[in-house]
Amino acid sequence: MKTKVKRPSLCALQSSRALNRALTCGRLLLAALLPMLFARADLFLERTLREYQARYHYLTGAYVEWPHNYQAPAPHFPPDGFYGDPLKDPDLGVIVVQNLSDTFLYTKCMGSPLYVWFAKTSDGQENIEGCSSVPTYTADDFLDLINAGLINRSNYVWALSRLREHIRSLKWLNMFSGFGFDGLEERNGYAGAPQFGDAKALAAASWANSAWTDCQGYPACRIKRYEYIQDYGEPYWYVKLANVRGRVQVDLTKYPNSQAYLYLLVNPLLSAYPPPPCESDVSNEPP
Repeated sequence: MKTKVKRPSLCALQSSRALNRALTCGRLLLAALLPMLFARADLFLERTLREYQARYHYLTGAYVEWPHNYQAPAPHFPPDGFYGDPLKDPDLGVIVVQNLSDTFLYTKCMGSPLYVWFAKTSDGQENIEGCSSVPTYTADDFLDLINAGLINRSNYVWALSRLREHIRSLKWLNMFSGFGFDGLEERNGYAGAPQFGDAKALAAASWANSAWTDCQGYPACRIKRYEYIQDYGEPYWYVKLANVRGRVQVDLTKYPNSQAYLYLLVNPLLSAYPPPPCESDVSNEPP
């Protein structure tokens, strides 16, 4: 009995060789990429510490103390490579990441964790524009972070990546200093009468004659503000309408890469008169 051996076709041989070449290239590409990925993990360890330290120092004037590297105490802003390669020394990597996690979640900055001082916005407008208050970060925003005691050799690289992402999201602060007002001016209408309605009408007429007709580059310069008092010595009402204009100046010379946004919170009640208070109400504040 003769046995026939079927030879592979030329196309099949070419396809097989192409597949082998592709697999070989794939293995070479993976081998080339892995050191790059590891190097990136090594780079962003110290960089993440520096990014947190910059925020902490800006708000407090103090510094976080980082773990030493077996040979020397850590500087406040460790340079790249100070901790070597954390992938080759995972025990040291775990120590540093545990310290950073504990610092981020629990170290107090003016009595609270650092993140509560930052506005919860990605661009200075999200969650702020059109809102009555500026939201800040809370612990609920970082539930994906794991406590330092649970960070180990198997998850410290992942934990570091999550910490870095959250630290980098802390970008926007309410400005406590560095801004001021320039050229503030006020014009108002003021009138008094025995009846509240008469005083209101007279004040409105006075304000209409004195208010700016041209805002001259000032936004919303015709917004009204009301004030009223009742003279209890006699049945008399005094009503004042006013508008104020000016410019806000912000000094960012120390922060050349920063941006500043100004938001005006407008209360709709400011554009209308309140009802007169009861005679027993001796407060001078609007109800």
